[in-house]
Amino acid sequence: GGGLGRLAKMVPGADEAVAFGALMQSVQKMRHDVVVFDTAPTGHTVRMLGFPALMEKMLAKVMELQERFAGVMAPMAAAMGAPDLMAGMAAKVTELRDVVRSVVEQFRNREWTTFVCVCIPEFLSVYETERLLQDLGKYGIHSNNIVINQVIDLPDTETAEGLALVDGLYQARVNLQRKYLEQIDELYADDFNITKVPILRKEVRGADDIREFSKLLTAKSVVDFGSTVDYSFDPSLMNVVEQTSLKWIFCGGKGGVGKTTTSSALAVALCEHASRSSHKVLLISTDPAHNLSDAFNQKISPGAAPTKLDGFANLYAMEVEPAESAEELLGEYLPESVLPRGVFRDLASSIPGIDEAVSFAQIAKLIEAMDFKTVVFDTAPTGHTLKLLHFPELLDEGLQRLGGLRDQYGPMLSMLFPSDPSGQGMSFESVMRKLDDLKKTVEKVSLQLKNIEETTFVCVAIAEFLSVYETERLVQELVGLEIDVRN
Repeated sequence: GGGLGRLAKMVPGADEAVAFGALMQSVQKMRHDVVVFDTAPTGHTVRMLGFPALMEKMLAKVMELQERFAGVMAPMAAAMGAPDLMAGMAAKVTELRDVVRSVVEQFRNREWTTFVCVCIPEFLSVYETERLLQDLGKYGIHSNNIVINQVIDLPDTETAEGLALVDGLYQARVNLQRKYLEQIDELYADDFNITKVPILRKEVRGADDIREFSKLLTAKSVVDFGSTVDYSFDPSLMNVVEQTSLKWIFCGGKGGVGKTTTSSALAVALCEHASRSSHKVLLISTDPAHNLSDAFNQKISPGAAPTKLDGFANLYAMEVEPAESAEELLGEYLPESVLPRGVFRDLASSIPGIDEAVSFAQIAKLIEAMDFKTVVFDTAPTGHTLKLLHFPELLDEGLQRLGGLRDQYGPMLSMLFPSDPSGQGMSFESVMRKLDDLKKTVEKVSLQLKNIEETTFVCVAIAEFLSVYETERLVQELVGLEIDVRN
């Protein structure tokens, strides 16, 4: 039980699937008059909202597969001592399909369901909200409320009273930040490089702004915050830039703290530093709500080859597109007869956890090819990034179990694959060989992630309670995963 629970926490998409399960229970029992959801950040929330339609398509496919392979599965079930297994599964699938349809109907009923969008008055947030509203429209979900937080209520500064209000607001925010800055110093000053970046007069957008922001991260533009702490380490990310052995740099933290801006500026600093001027640097987004195109004011082709960024000699970017990458990935391991590509293409973009799985596959490909000297990851918010970093361990355990199934049920499983006298197509043994190769790649990825010379994680936060404490949990998880974290 404990081992299964531990595995469940690592599984990409488990959060969305569990959330949807809780939703279905609410629909069935309806013990409350109203249910309010505090959702994950945009990309993963869209996955959850698309889950009912995905489930309905998947259940239809499961029922079709049950009929197609009943002759194979029934003897297997009997051999396992469960002759009624197939009939029981069919009944459960039918029952689940009916509940899913009920959820879909309730989602689309504007008298029952509405979505409140929450944003702040900044470019990336506003445009992410626009994309969210478009996705809600596709799912037929009603939304006519937008909450805008962190709006500055500016009084009339021509009067003494107005000036006093502005000064009071400023001082209150300074005091609030000071409290959490002191906590960060107490927690990390002895072991970490703590880089403090000031609030800016304008947004960071475009290559020139990102280049200037990178100077703040690397202390080329120094800001005196009046700190009395005697830091053990340099308060900048120059330690990352100057460590030329690094191949993998992850930037992560809570949603809305500036991960995209930080990872972009760090990538710029890396490619423009003298020690790396001839090295190709790749900036890759693993967040389903991609923002790199917005940050650089340049279209980055999703799912395609890396895009060279304008204004930089050796900086490239890419945004992982789950549907295309997942279809290609699955095509290597399942024959068309089991899961037709057209069906999977329809399902892939909504599968919870697909972003983490595809991102991991992308890491594995990069390790094999390694066309870039350094790769910087603009990650999804904390929980989903930890799922990604746990993925090697999860996949290793899964592949070991598959090996056991192969030994036990190999002849039966081979019946699922089409016969191919030419030996050129996909056979059971060829898939097993690919899985063995995948296991070796997983082991290679795991070793590199744990190598302090090749991998590091930069935590990004703001001086507020929720962000500081999420950072503390993130650091603890990274230490448990044996991944270097010192910034």
